[in-house]
Amino acid sequence: QAVLSDMKQPDAKRLLRVGYEHAADLLYLICPLEQVDTSFAGLDVDFVPYANSERERLSALVERTYTNTLDVPALDGVRDMSDVLQGYEQTGEYSPDRWFFIQHAGEDVGCLLLNDHPMQQQWELVYLGIVPESRGNGWGEQATRFAQSLARGAGRERLILAVDAQNDPAVNAYTKAGFFELLRRSVFLKIFGT
Repeated sequence: QAVLSDMKQPDAKRLLRVGYEHAADLLYLICPLEQVDTSFAGLDVDFVPYANSERERLSALVERTYTNTLDVPALDGVRDMSDVLQGYEQTGEYSPDRWFFIQHAGEDVGCLLLNDHPMQQQWELVYLGIVPESRGNGWGEQATRFAQSLARGAGRERLILAVDAQNDPAVNAYTKAGFFELLRRSVFLKIFGT
C-alpha cells in the first residue's frame, strides 16, 4: 500500500503505471471533546467490554461488519482477520478495556475499538462496524457518542478517526457528532495473488 496527499502528485501516476489501484480517499477527522455533549438519552444498544479470550468472537464479528462495507471496499476479503485485528492493536496504545461488542437485545450487532495516544492527548476510534442487517438504526452514531464520552472521561482532549470519503452514512454521522476534516489522503493498493 501507499498513501499520498492527493491524486495530483506525480507519484500517483507512477503507482498506477506499475499496477497499483487507487483504493480510496481517506478523511482524517478530529473532534475536540471539551464541548461535546456526553449525555445519553434513549440508548438501545449495550457496550459489552471485550476480553482477549474472546478473540474468535471478535474476529467473526469484524468479518461480518466488513460485508458490503463502504470503507475501502477494495480491501474486503484481502487480509486475514488475525492480521486485521493485530493491525488494530498496533494503532496507538491498545488495551482490551477500550474495545467493545455492541449488542442489541443480547445479540452482537457491531464492535467499537478505541486506542489511546497519550502523548497527543487523544484517543483514536480505530474501528466501528455494524453488521449489515443492523445498519440504519443510528447505532453507529450512538457508538460514536459513547466513544466521545469515554475519551473525555479519560481526560483526553480529542477523538480522531479515519473514514473513506465515499462512506456517506459514516461521514454524515461523524459530522453530526462534531467531527471535522483535518486532512485527506489517497490510498493506493497493489494486491498480489489475485
